[in-house]
Amino acid sequence: MTDGRYPVRSNYYGDETHSRRRYVDDSPRARATYGHEEYSSDDFRQDSRYEEREYERASGGSYYSKQYADEEYYGYASDESNDDGYGRRTVSRKYDYDDLDDVEPVGTRIGRRAARHRDKRKKGKDRRQSSVAFVMVIVVFAVLGLVGWWGFDKIMGIFSTPDYEGNGKGEVLVEVHKGDTITQIGASMAEKDVVKSAEAFTEAAAEVPEVASVQPGTYKMRKQMSGASAVNLMLDPASKVSRTFTVPEGKSTIGTLEIISKKGGFSLDELKEAASDPAGLGVPSWGRNNVEGFLYPDTYQLEPKATPKDALKMMVDRSKQVFTEINLETRAAQMGKDPYDLLIIASLVEMEAGIESDFGKIARVAFNRLDHVPNFLNFDSTTQYWLELTGKGRKHLLTNNELRDPENNYSTTVNKGLPPTAISSPGKKAVEAAIDPPPGDWMYFVAIDENGRSEFAVTQEEHNANVEICRQKNLGC
Repeated sequence: MTDGRYPVRSNYYGDETHSRRRYVDDSPRARATYGHEEYSSDDFRQDSRYEEREYERASGGSYYSKQYADEEYYGYASDESNDDGYGRRTVSRKYDYDDLDDVEPVGTRIGRRAARHRDKRKKGKDRRQSSVAFVMVIVVFAVLGLVGWWGFDKIMGIFSTPDYEGNGKGEVLVEVHKGDTITQIGASMAEKDVVKSAEAFTEAAAEVPEVASVQPGTYKMRKQMSGASAVNLMLDPASKVSRTFTVPEGKSTIGTLEIISKKGGFSLDELKEAASDPAGLGVPSWGRNNVEGFLYPDTYQLEPKATPKDALKMMVDRSKQVFTEINLETRAAQMGKDPYDLLIIASLVEMEAGIESDFGKIARVAFNRLDHVPNFLNFDSTTQYWLELTGKGRKHLLTNNELRDPENNYSTTVNKGLPPTAISSPGKKAVEAAIDPPPGDWMYFVAIDENGRSEFAVTQEEHNANVEICRQKNLGC
């Protein structure tokens, strides 16, 4: 522009016939023509509603910057010479008037609000993009984590002990034999598919000290259990199959068979038939082909498939184990005695003594009577055994006829020496008392209190005095 003036033109679209021009320059006075009115340039500059640029007023009544429209939509502005009728060169901006309505107002309240709204939309878009990116990062890490965990689990599975999970299903019986180690028990478990591997059981058992107290027997387990579940179930008393019986010291063969019949589920006839074959049960040759004295008193656990013969053989084996521990045969030979004779004396001691502390003295009385004429033991317990053996049953008091019955081959009142067989199953301490009784000249004894304690005497007179004490206490003398 050669004259230094910058035209500012506004078209009022509301009234096409009404227009005005304003000219602003650097001179003290500038003219602006609106119809026939003139305004000073100073007044013009003081009007804050106008800027030194070209405006168009849209139908909405707001002023829009053409410069803003050109730069916003086209990104450039070009100068063109135009004769406006006054011989002046004007500057025009290229823009699309059709898009003018889309341009936000500049310098107005509406324009400022639109600008803020545009900024908010941009920020919202940025936040949405950030949120999407954040979610994608989480998803990626989650997928990587799952893949890593799966791979680690597979790798560890190669090196870890094979084991099932959970408490298992179904039911299976597992037998624990006497002397079995934890490893052997684990192998039995794995063989029955209770656990996936023996190691699964042994590793779990290593964490539970109570496993060392597991008793021989049959246990009701489940298939495909974890090692820890199998250990816990085995320690549960309810899992043990109960076919347990206990035979106390001093029980005869008949009494022992009755106990086994009740607890083991066998008939008495089946047990008697099994007892009729001592050699088949493992009774040693010095046992005189009789099971009496060899059914050792103890607690036993029967296997689920055990037979009557199995039950009795288990007891005979136990007696032989105890006799070996105390060296019965060798010590009997050193005494010049038959081992079965010592076993008979031990059975007599079990039946005659009321308390354990009297075992030795009663054994000494037996030996003293056998060594002195007329060599009669004169023990009531042998006749009681005969009554039981013949089905007549034991009695609290015996009659003289019963003691001297000629058919009673177990009567030690009329028959010299020892009875034909043992009359009970003696325990270890009774057998030891028979092998090594204390020295003494006692020939008599009688119970003098309710606890079964006996008083011992050497002479008949001393014995009679003790018997009187027994009668005064109504102890059955």
